[in-house]
Amino acid sequence: MKKNNLLYLQIVDDFTKYIELGVYKYNDKLPSVRTLAVEMGINPNTIQRAYQILESKGYITTIEKKGVYVCYKKDDDKALIKDKIKKDLRAYKQSNLTKDELIELIEEVYHD
Repeated sequence: MKKNNLLYLQIVDDFTKYIELGVYKYNDKLPSVRTLAVEMGINPNTIQRAYQILESKGYITTIEKKGVYVCYKKDDDKALIKDKIKKDLRAYKQSNLTKDELIELIEEVYHD
């Protein structure tokens, strides 16, 4: 049971990140609970719980008989993204990840 609790929170974190970064944009239709559960090989209740949290936070909305849609409007200002990156970088620094290691990771991502 503890594993499922962590899993639904990870799903919430992932979708929040993808929506805030614009991977999923305003009005994009998300996979149904059943479809996503099958794709991930997990219980549909786990997806439903994650979607409920995302909806309560204002990231998604469920339209009856139509599906789940992104309702978060991304601000075109990059300042929000930069602030989030700074916050993450501070956490990485506190976890003893070196500047060189971070730069190496950035290089990996940008050269994929």
